[in-house]
Amino acid sequence: MSQNKKVDLAKVFKENEGHQNTNTTNPTEPIPVNENIAPSRRGKKNISGYFAPEVHRQLRVIAAEEDKNLQEVLGDALNTFFERKGKPPIA
Repeated sequence: MSQNKKVDLAKVFKENEGHQNTNTTNPTEPIPVNENIAPSRRGKKNISGYFAPEVHRQLRVIAAEEDKNLQEVLGDALNTFFERKGKPPIA
């Protein structure tokens, strides 16, 4: 069995003192935009979960009844949850 060598981090930091990472980017440079992402999704995050098929079906029925898409129904539900928790409705 091989033994893991313990690394003295203080020694490593001392040896690398004064060395700068050359892989840094200028913080004033704009972050490149991924052209594969739809403009409506840029700057947004996906929120998801795994639920029973009945939950999905019921959400789709509600969306159809209200002439909304699933994302709008989920946004409404999140806003209701946020308000119940004393947070602003931002979804």
